[in-house]
Amino acid sequence: MHDVPVDPALPALRDLLSPEGAPDLAAELAERCGARVHAEAARVSYVRYRPTRGCDVLWTFPAADGQPVWVAGKMAADAARFTASSSFQRSAEKVKEARGIETAPYVLLADRRLLLQIFPLDARLPGLALAADSRWSGEAVRQRLALSEDEWRLTEVVPLHYKPGRRCVLRYAVDRRGRPARYFGKVFRDDRGAPMVERLRAVRSQLLASHAHWDVAVPAAYVPEASMLVLEGLEACDELSPLVRKSVSDPKARETLRAYIVGAAEGLRAFQKLAVEGLESVGPRDVLSQYDAEFEGIRHVAPSLADAIRVQLQALDEAALRLPREDLVVGHGAFRYNQFLVREDTLIVLDLDALQMAGRGADAGEFLAYFDLVALRRPHLRPAVRECQQVFLGAILQHPHVDPRWLAWHRAASLVKWTHRTFLSLDTRWPELTERLLRLAEHALGDSPACTGVPESC
Repeated sequence: MHDVPVDPALPALRDLLSPEGAPDLAAELAERCGARVHAEAARVSYVRYRPTRGCDVLWTFPAADGQPVWVAGKMAADAARFTASSSFQRSAEKVKEARGIETAPYVLLADRRLLLQIFPLDARLPGLALAADSRWSGEAVRQRLALSEDEWRLTEVVPLHYKPGRRCVLRYAVDRRGRPARYFGKVFRDDRGAPMVERLRAVRSQLLASHAHWDVAVPAAYVPEASMLVLEGLEACDELSPLVRKSVSDPKARETLRAYIVGAAEGLRAFQKLAVEGLESVGPRDVLSQYDAEFEGIRHVAPSLADAIRVQLQALDEAALRLPREDLVVGHGAFRYNQFLVREDTLIVLDLDALQMAGRGADAGEFLAYFDLVALRRPHLRPAVRECQQVFLGAILQHPHVDPRWLAWHRAASLVKWTHRTFLSLDTRWPELTERLLRLAEHALGDSPACTGVPESC
């Protein structure tokens, strides 16, 4: 059960996240659209709450064929406006055609200010219905790659990761010149993917020339009609996240993980030297101002949390004024261990759509802070987390231009970010986790640069 605040602007919010009621409505829509699901098996797999403004929820229903059924709920005061748009209706018709149904693939519950949509219909991702349609996407991607029908044939589309209203990753299984191949499509809600093909190619060529043992997924094409970036598949790669879990009890896995963490720190130095045009500059003031849009809403529904966040933001602002100016370098923007795949001795860095010019300590601070978050959410991983933080910090501080004070600042700022995101996800433990994250932020900002661990008191 989620811990849901009272929000006068969204009176049905508690019902939306209740085990009773909302899953039944989502299951009814799924069944009308031809899916066989059971409401009692529904799981809330994603929540993005915007205090006083709205909430996005994703219900996941297990299915007999192995591919889950997704139904997204969008709660907003103006939910009806989405169904009135021509792009939404075109997407709805595309989904009806693809699913072979006559009924609408959505339900508008005006009294609850709630719009339910079955995947791949998404009011904020109008390109998703196209990208998920095997006939349309197969032809569109083939043309963008300038290949003939004999050279490229799409055989399967599998949705992998989906955040309603934000983005979706699809895996395309392809017969390419008689051999199986994989591609990935990343669907955005805007055209941010358009410049990424050339940008990622430039990043990759420079990384390979640096001999940093880093690589990126090869960008293949951009499909503007679907707002989709297409990437070539990565063969023989493993995720780094399972290795973190395994290292808790496996000494060999622990040694392997240590080597990869050192590689992340050493590769970051080469990454920051890249020359990438057209990136937005993000300084300390920009980092702190990102909370402004949601802050007033949080104050209305969780005033104590808002006050605690404001205190920490003020401390960060004052600390930044006391520090010398920090150089801006190429930054990943979401630098965490789960953004890496591994292939032999090479780290494959993912999700480069947030590339920016940021402070030299920004990515490293984010890396450490995410480990802090993992340790709080999964205490059984704390031994592995502590070791990873120590190894990473030891390696990153060998870089002559890294200022430990700015590293601590960015770590604290990232912890405030995770406080904010934890609340907006309405995590079942958000009251506890947000309090502990803010204590960690205070500790990181005021402690010595050598601090690596998660204090037991936090």
